[in-house]
Amino acid sequence: MAIPDEYKIKEIVRKTDNIIVCKAEHQIHGVVAIYMPDDALSPETAATVKRNLYRSGIQMRSISQLFLPFVTKILEVSQNPNEPYIVTEYSRYDVEKLINERVKLKPKRIYQIFSQVLQAIKSLLEEGWQIDCLNPSQIKLSNIHEGNATFTALPSTRSQTTFTKTISASKRGGLNDTVTLETEKSFEDGVVEKTQTLKDDSATDPTITLRQTFEDDIIEKTQTLKDDNTIESSQSGIKPTVTLPQNGDTFADKKSLRVIQRNIYILGGQIYQLLFGEKYHLSDSNAIANIRKLRAKWQTVLDRALSPNLEDCYESYESMLRDIERALSKNKRIAIAVAPLIVLLLVVGGLFGYRQYRRYKIKTSEAGQAIENFLDIVDKTESEFPEPSSALQKSDDDSILQPFDEITTTPVKEK
Repeated sequence: MAIPDEYKIKEIVRKTDNIIVCKAEHQIHGVVAIYMPDDALSPETAATVKRNLYRSGIQMRSISQLFLPFVTKILEVSQNPNEPYIVTEYSRYDVEKLINERVKLKPKRIYQIFSQVLQAIKSLLEEGWQIDCLNPSQIKLSNIHEGNATFTALPSTRSQTTFTKTISASKRGGLNDTVTLETEKSFEDGVVEKTQTLKDDSATDPTITLRQTFEDDIIEKTQTLKDDNTIESSQSGIKPTVTLPQNGDTFADKKSLRVIQRNIYILGGQIYQLLFGEKYHLSDSNAIANIRKLRAKWQTVLDRALSPNLEDCYESYESMLRDIERALSKNKRIAIAVAPLIVLLLVVGGLFGYRQYRRYKIKTSEAGQAIENFLDIVDKTESEFPEPSSALQKSDDDSILQPFDEITTTPVKEK
């Protein structure tokens, strides 16, 4: 693979989805991650992987030029479709690695990570980029316990992850209600094939069961749409065009809603695994008990994200992001509320400490020691002075002269 010479490859980080991820160094960019096809693939598989990686690089470069918050920056992509590669910022960790290693994080840190991930996904959606299936390897972390998380918009063939460039109703403006569904046929075929594959495993894995619920609903809506609307197609490979009804309840809207709810369910499962170090199972009583151990503000998000009832699930990334930010801001509001009391206690404590300090300084000074010695002498000698009796206070002259009356006098003879 023709990687530019300025990138010095240090080690292979992982091999996934027939793609090798290498850690490399660059004089300007520093440490980077390079995605490139596995050299050990067969010619047929290698051609497919190269084509998909080249297409993904073009998409990721377009996304990176938007400078969206918490979206992994793309530093360079190959211009040669036969030798594709993608150079991105390097992150030491991702959520998939943490889940595989059964790493447990504090709720506040987990919700900070997924708050940033939701902001990235929301920004991508606003720009018309919609992801069909989230993968934990797309959530990157430079540090586990602090720092920002980034979302890598790199499709993954293992989880059928694809990015679709869509145009929202607000951006269509004066366009008519006829929408070209470019991936309609492939999406239906993939859903049917995946549904048949998952039937045997759905009884043991509630995640698969819920995803199958989403997919069965999409299949049913697809069949209804084919019966009720005009579909123009031919055997020559022309992309089918679907004429949508005038009301707001369209198949495209329903499909988009189910995709969003499925992705939110996946995010909820990742949050649960990072909290408790084990996979979430809908029918597991221990899982429900674990969620009930959390504080109410954390429970609210998980209950709605993992709800088996589609009517109770989050219907948008914004609503889940709003609940997470509300939970994260509760501590801030409490701190603001108690701030005046803390300031008052600090002032009172400062005054009390100052008075004690002055007393100490006075007591240790020469004048203070002299006064203290004098008071000690007074305390010691005070009990030696008898108090005057009441009899003495009431005495008069007669009582004073009474002792002299008892004295006898001898008469003097005259000469």
